[in-house]
Amino acid sequence: MIPAVPLLAILAAHSINEVSNWISFGGRARGIILMSFILFILLPPMSYSVIHSVASAKGDTRLLSLSWANENGLLKKKSFRYENYCFTKEFGHVNRQHPRIQASLSYYKPPAVTDLCVSSYIYDRFLTEPIRFEKYVKVYNHVFKQELLKEFVPIKTRSWSDIHYVKSLLLGFDQYVGVPGPTIRFYHFREDLSTEG
Repeated sequence: MIPAVPLLAILAAHSINEVSNWISFGGRARGIILMSFILFILLPPMSYSVIHSVASAKGDTRLLSLSWANENGLLKKKSFRYENYCFTKEFGHVNRQHPRIQASLSYYKPPAVTDLCVSSYIYDRFLTEPIRFEKYVKVYNHVFKQELLKEFVPIKTRSWSDIHYVKSLLLGFDQYVGVPGPTIRFYHFREDLSTEG
């Protein structure tokens, strides 16, 4: 939003000038109309800017999942694996990361791999084309049958059409700002996936 602010200021100034030229009567009524017009033009973009700032400060699902995995000791386990978009970019441990899930069920054999983190930014790509990515879809379907330890689901920011959103402009943004990011799931393998049909 920051790069658009100067353009919005120029647009608002030009619009105010044009409206003031259209209004032929003067005095107090002219001032009220101009102030109403200014608020009408500037309130939506300014509120979106504040919402974006609040959402950025809260973090997204990847940051929440990183914190949870750390608190629950998964990051210290050598048998823990994760794919891209499960955590923020700042997180290391590349040796245990895979850009996507492995296409073979035989890879996921406890005790070598007991826990896995998957991200909707990755698995949705495969699940939308099940014929093209048949092997990957098969692996994801088996993973989804395992024990779900934790799921982080993004929360959509409310829109202008929602009356609660308008209330949030008056009461404070924090409780109405969503959490962006992918859906992130942590699974624990109950048994050897390669033995399933």
